Amino acid sequence: MDRVTFATSAGALWLVLALHFSAGLVAIGAGSAALAAAKGGRVHRLSGQAFTWAMVLLGVSAMGIGLYERNAGQVVAGFVAAYLVYSAMTTVRPQAGLGRRGDFVLMLLVFASGVMMLYGGAREWLDPALPVVGRPRVVPPLIGGIVFLVAAMGDWRAHRAGGLRGTDRLARHLWRMCFGFDVPPLLSSTTIWSPIPIDKEIGREEAIYRRADHWLPA
Repeated sequence: MDRVTFATSAGALWLVLALHFSAGLVAIGAGSAALAAAKGGRVHRLSGQAFTWAMVLLGVSAMGIGLYERNAGQVVAGFVAAYLVYSAMTTVRPQAGLGRRGDFVLMLLVFASGVMMLYGGAREWLDPALPVVGRPRVVPPLIGGIVFLVAAMGDWRAHRAGGLRGTDRLARHLWRMCFGFDVPPLLSSTTIWSPIPIDKEIGREEAIYRRADHWLPA
């Protein structure tokens, strides 16, 4: 299926795409402000909250678009972004509405996702005939699965301890914020992962080259 664009979408799909784009702009601005501000100060807290909720909206909308496009990589990337950034915020600012039960359910979901990704990577490794489109074989699901399992183990540790303190809390907050912002684009981008364009892109490039060859002098 073709990528969703503003030119080719309408109605609810166009609105989801607009929310996704707007959330990305807010996340960039708020994230930059949080990095520049004094840590622990009012500006850092407010910009950090804005960044977190913008990234959650970005991730959830990316999952919806990925489901529509049947792009599993984008669905996973959207979930990674929303989960890691949200859990980074709740490390230093727990949400009273969800509580420990919500965190425990989220931990189980992340653990199951990690196991499924590792299983998928192992299948690609053991079965060379298994089709894989838009990315290299084996490596992306293995990396994603390892990140998810590490995160789930960290969630279990925090759950058992009743919350983290000191440097442990700061380390959890920082690595999840950084991974949540940087890793999802790598997981979802076929341009980065695949050195060979998909068939439709090859056809478009050939058409462009034919036109250029027709226009240019011999």
